[in-house]
Amino acid sequence: ERLDMYRSMYGSYADVEGAAQEEDMLTVDYKGDFELPEDASASLKRQVEATDAFMWLNDPENIPGCIKALTGAEVGKEYSFTANFGEDCGEDALKGKSVNYKVNVIAVQRRKELTDAELLEKIKMDSIDELRKVISQGLERDSEAKRRQEAAEAVFKKLDEAAGEFDMPPALLDS
Repeated sequence: ERLDMYRSMYGSYADVEGAAQEEDMLTVDYKGDFELPEDASASLKRQVEATDAFMWLNDPENIPGCIKALTGAEVGKEYSFTANFGEDCGEDALKGKSVNYKVNVIAVQRRKELTDAELLEKIKMDSIDELRKVISQGLERDSEAKRRQEAAEAVFKKLDEAAGEFDMPPALLDS
């Protein structure tokens, strides 16, 4: 699984023919019907309108609803959809708002996973067995660190329960 993750992570995007699929990257021009305030930040402006922008069809979405609306999109065509921004939206001005977008698709690109040889060249290693060994050692270290953390938390919980409530000296609290 980790090797597959590295093959994908170090892979590159290449133009493809045909309809966009989830996980693809689109190059698009888009414009929303949201009225921008005069003092709109650059990020709010980009959220509402952009040219030659990348839009990934995976989570987290650039614009709510873009994955559903643009899966199946083709180069040279225009698509419309309504984005419903939730209260957790990073742009205060868009929280709870619905914005209608028009999107022109300029390119569809798909990630090309690397072969073992390409991956080894990219990360400057000599053999896939050497990479597997490095990955295995890393996973073992992660597992041991997690085990130690869980043990420390269990010890702290027991000590905390045993100590109960007590007053702290003001000088200690101040420091």
